[in-house]
Amino acid sequence: MARRKVIGVVSQKGGVGKSTLCQLIAREAAMQGEQAKILDFDVKQMSSVDWVRERLQRDLEPPVEAEPTKDVAKSLKQNRGYDVIVLDGAPGSPKRTAQLVPQCDLIVLPTGASRADLVPTLALARRIATMPHDGAGPLFALCRILTAAEAAEARAAIAAAGFETLDGELIERPGYRQAQNFGRSASETAFPSLNARARRLARAILDRLG
Repeated sequence: MARRKVIGVVSQKGGVGKSTLCQLIAREAAMQGEQAKILDFDVKQMSSVDWVRERLQRDLEPPVEAEPTKDVAKSLKQNRGYDVIVLDGAPGSPKRTAQLVPQCDLIVLPTGASRADLVPTLALARRIATMPHDGAGPLFALCRILTAAEAAEARAAIAAAGFETLDGELIERPGYRQAQNFGRSASETAFPSLNARARRLARAILDRLG
């Protein structure tokens, strides 16, 4: 049996596409035949839990599971039967992030391209780099991107800081929000070009798991 893989998706602030990215990863892992589950640490909003509930109500395939939690060690112990676990970290929670990082095989930091997004996310990446962990990362995932030039500038800034940006990005389009409202992931929109972009990013993440 293949060893379970844990992906931590964490951010310093909200609004950078963290839960959208978690849902995309879980759905694409499930499409590969993996049993995927999201552990939602943002217990106030529970965006991923609500998304899965909407997905179940609409009988969407493949199935993805989610549950709210505050205790990463306990939750991982109770969810040994899954192939891929995605940790949807609560934004702005340094203590919880420090608890999540050692449990991860891969750490992904979603960020927008603005200075307001990049500066705190780079600061978080530097802190994570000092934490003891055996997993890969932190790796950056570009989300809510408006233009190719904006993406290029963000990639250059991240590289200058000594970090790597994953291939692909989620651009800012209403189609992604509309899909999410109906329990669909960023790769299940009504627009093939948006789906292809989302799958490219998800593939870049899942390929890092080996």
